[in-house]
Amino acid sequence: LSIGKEQKRIKLSFSKTTPSGILPENCLEVVPDVKGSEGCVMTDGCGLISRDGLDFVWCLYKKCVQSREAEYAEKQNTKLSSTCNKTLLDNNIDCDGCKENSDSESTEDDSCPYTSFQGRIGGFKGMWVLDDRLDDGIKVVCRDSQKKINFPMRSLMSFSDDCKETGVDVIDADYDSFYDTVDVCSWDKHPKEGRLSRRIIQILEYRGVDVDFFRKCADDGTKWLCRLHEDSNSLLEYIGKRHMEMTKRHSNNNS
Repeated sequence: LSIGKEQKRIKLSFSKTTPSGILPENCLEVVPDVKGSEGCVMTDGCGLISRDGLDFVWCLYKKCVQSREAEYAEKQNTKLSSTCNKTLLDNNIDCDGCKENSDSESTEDDSCPYTSFQGRIGGFKGMWVLDDRLDDGIKVVCRDSQKKINFPMRSLMSFSDDCKETGVDVIDADYDSFYDTVDVCSWDKHPKEGRLSRRIIQILEYRGVDVDFFRKCADDGTKWLCRLHEDSNSLLEYIGKRHMEMTKRHSNNNS
C-alpha cells in the first residue's frame, strides 16, 4: 500500500460509531463481489444481513444509545427526561428499551424499522442491507470489497479452517471480542427533498432533460412564492419549518 492508502485504512478505525452487539460464532460469511460485464464491481462495500441479525443489532444499538444518554445526563446533573434520547429522537427512534430476556417473545419495539445500516464489523466496512432470503437466525454476508483489515474473527464461518491453514491454534489465537463487534455509524434515512441548482440544471440538460421542464419548475416556484406573500399562515408555517431545519443542522455541526 502507498502511504496515502495506508493512512486512509488507519482512518477507517477512528470514525464515530455506536457498538451494537458481538456477533455469535460462525454467522458471518465472505462472498465474492458481483461484477458487471466490463468487470466493474456492482456491490462495492455492500453486504447483506438477515432479519434476525438486523433486529439483534437494532436492539443492542438502542440499549447503547440509552446508556450513553443516561450517563451524560447523570454527569451533567440534569433530569434524564429532558436530555435523554436526543440521539434516538434525531433518528426517529422509539425510546422504549429492548427486552432483557433474550428468550422472551420479540415485540414490535424489538423489530428494526430500518432496512440497512452503515458501519464496521471487525475488519469489514461499508453498509449491510436486509435480505429476507437469508435463513432464520443471525446471518451476515460480507463482500470481498468490504474487507479492509484482516482480523481473527470467531464470527467468520471459515475461522477454524483459516487457523488450521496458518498453523495457529484456535484457542491460542490472537482473538479479541472487539473484532466481532458490530459498530453502527448510521441508519438509512428517508430521501431528502430534491432542489435544483445551477450545476444540477446543467447536468440534467446535458443528459437530455427538456428545457420546458425547467420552465415549469420556475413557474411553479414563482406561484408558490406568491402564495406565501398572500397567505400569512403559509408563510409562518414555512418560516417555522426552515427554523427547525437550521436549528437541527446547527446542533449536528456542534455535536
